[in-house]
Amino acid sequence: MLSFNLFPKSKPRKFNTFNRHEDIAERTDPTSRVTLSRDENLYLCNTRCCPDCGNKLLPGPCGGCSQNMACSNIECASEFNGSIGFGWLERNGKISAERYRTIYGRE
Repeated sequence: MLSFNLFPKSKPRKFNTFNRHEDIAERTDPTSRVTLSRDENLYLCNTRCCPDCGNKLLPGPCGGCSQNMACSNIECASEFNGSIGFGWLERNGKISAERYRTIYGRE
């Protein structure tokens, strides 16, 4: 009889180690519409906070597996789109006060 361990016991490896806003080394331009850097992506997925200022994100409209999110800090006003569950997120840039008020109900 063959004996081998298909699933060896080992400690789980931790990849999402970004818990502090200050730990983000690689940053993208907050005014651009680009995919987030790996550091920003891990930070946002791990903490559900804005990678630009560290404040919590507000949920916005969603469709399919994608969700819009905006920073709760009105001065920051960064908006993101993507799926945290799949680890895919992109930046929508800075949003106007009118869009912020209409979509996220904040003034």
